[in-house]
Amino acid sequence: MTILFDQLHKLIPLTSWHLRHTKAGGQVFPTFGSLQWFIRTHRALLIERGCLIPGKGGRRSLLTADFENVVFMVLLDEAREELRCIDPHNLNQI
Repeated sequence: MTILFDQLHKLIPLTSWHLRHTKAGGQVFPTFGSLQWFIRTHRALLIERGCLIPGKGGRRSLLTADFENVVFMVLLDEAREELRCIDPHNLNQI
């Protein structure tokens, strides 16, 4: 029970995470809107991977410590997919 209690206290509200992110440079999500768009676009995956607990009622959306790792993997997977779609004979697409 103590482990779950510790995990509960490590949850970060979405707004607090974004504030910390922007203070560190905010390169990936420079605006809160860009973070919200990413979450809307990948909501099911983020929930499935256990890094997003969506808000309901008066409770804010919460992030687990795995959020940044999952975001990194999603962005990397999308970049790889984009590379697969590029015609190797037309490198001007890059």
